Amino acid sequence: KKVHIIGGGTFSYVRNHLALAMPSFGTTAKKLYNLCSDRFEKAEISLHLTKMAHSESNLATNEDVDRLIQNLKKDLETKIIFLNVGLCDYTGTVDGLESGKYAERLKTSEGPRSIDIVPADKIVKSIRNSRKDIFLVAFNTTCGATQQEQYLAGLNLLKKNSCNLVLANDTKTRLNMIITPEEARYCVTSDREMVLK
Repeated sequence: KKVHIIGGGTFSYVRNHLALAMPSFGTTAKKLYNLCSDRFEKAEISLHLTKMAHSESNLATNEDVDRLIQNLKKDLETKIIFLNVGLCDYTGTVDGLESGKYAERLKTSEGPRSIDIVPADKIVKSIRNSRKDIFLVAFNTTCGATQQEQYLAGLNLLKKNSCNLVLANDTKTRLNMIITPEEARYCVTSDREMVLK
């Protein structure tokens, strides 16, 4: 059986030398890899880090992560996916020109510019749509939410995307919780190590 842990942040290229990003450097994914390696001796554990978390990675954008996930889904030995990757939630355009890593570079000499951003396609929903046998652990982040708001945001992610577990964390309050399909919340704590274990 194979366990895949995907971590780090992604970029959404707007123009040459300009991108939106979700800053995430793979710390949690690396910890999960070590925990899974210690716990599941008979499983094959793989850590997939984005370029933001590992400079030699070929995973830079949401599209790169989506291609990886589609390949993991084709492998019938894939049984668990920890989707800890920080996917960039928006794509952006300037002056209506098509965005991309090699799109025309903006010139600072031309002064202020405005960028239009729209929500990016969600990747998590594709994981279990045709592979219900994959155990999916997703992650949801809030910032300054109440415990109830944090719980509801994580539960919404879980229900909409058929996740098996969601680890919800708040970057401001530092509160963590594990949410289940039965709408229970476990390990409500500010101790990150405890909740990962």
